[in-house]
Amino acid sequence: MYQSDLLGEPAMERLDDIVGEAARPPDVVEFATHIVESYDRHHAAVDRAIRESSPRWELERMTATDRAVLRLAVVELLFMPGVPEPVTINEAVEVAKRYGGAESGHFVNAVVEAVRRRALERAAAPDGADAAGGP
Repeated sequence: MYQSDLLGEPAMERLDDIVGEAARPPDVVEFATHIVESYDRHHAAVDRAIRESSPRWELERMTATDRAVLRLAVVELLFMPGVPEPVTINEAVEVAKRYGGAESGHFVNAVVEAVRRRALERAAAPDGADAAGGP
């Protein structure tokens, strides 16, 4: 997703290249494919959720690493209910700390936690709005 963001192409194209380079366990390929397909299909809702949850930061001004980590985590939170939320948040923070800047872990934690809270609020709303902010 990081590469696809920088190259301006669908994430699935990048995943196909990566998966084709070396043998990967089938369950890892299946999980990665599900995340990438979900992002490609729902990228507008994912990016909207990030924007709404980080109003002081423009998505385009975030580092590419933080943006990719946030997108992965938000896909898991909003479109993969089988993944426990604490696992998603913890993994996103750890990846951000490892590959991002000095404050990336704190930033990613704050934004992903805000997305999680907003999704819970929307799910509890009586107007029928779904977790991704749609009707």
